[in-house]
Formats: sequence, structure tokens, C-alpha cells
Amino acid sequence: MIRQHILNEKRKSGIKKLKPLLKSLSLRGYTGDKSALESRSIILESEIQEIENDLDHFKVIPEYRELEKEAADLNAHMRRLSAENGRDRDLQRYIENAMAAEARREWIE
Repeated sequence: MIRQHILNEKRKSGIKKLKPLLKSLSLRGYTGDKSALESRSIILESEIQEIENDLDHFKVIPEYRELEKEAADLNAHMRRLSAENGRDRDLQRYIENAMAAEARREWIE
């Protein structure tokens, strides 16, 4: 509702600024008449209104929400696996260091 009001105000403001500008423009080189410009202006305003309406009524399909949830679940699973992998690497280093220390001790004795 608020978004629509803001869009309407911007459109009204833009149209108010354009009207004096269009009146003051020199149309040198333009082969059509004023009514053709007015018709084109009406068509463009209608197209703008249709696009604004489409944006206001845009809805994400349910499948998107499902995919978004699945992606979030997979991302959480990947973070857990990554954390586990880090702990496994730490444990591996600890075991390797312990084995190396034990091997040095046995070699010295």
C-alpha cells in the first residue's frame, strides 16, 4: 500500500515535471503532429501502469520457497561437515604428533 502510494507520487511528480518540458521543447525534425505525441504519451503511461501493477502483484511461486529451504538446509549441512572436517584434521595432527614423539622415544631407548 505504502509502496504504491510512493510510486504514484513519483509518477505524478515526474509527469508534472515533464509537461512543461514537453511544451517548451522544439520539435524540429519531428514529422508527426501533436496528437500523435499525446497518443504515444497515453500509451506509455498505460504501459507504465501495467508494469507497476505487475510489480505490485508479483508473487514468488511455492516451488521457489521449497528450493530456498532446501538450499538453506544443504548450506547448514555443509557448515556442519566443514566443522567436523576441521576437528578431524586437528585430531589427525594430534595423533601424527603423538606417533612421531613415540617413535623418537623408542629410537632413543
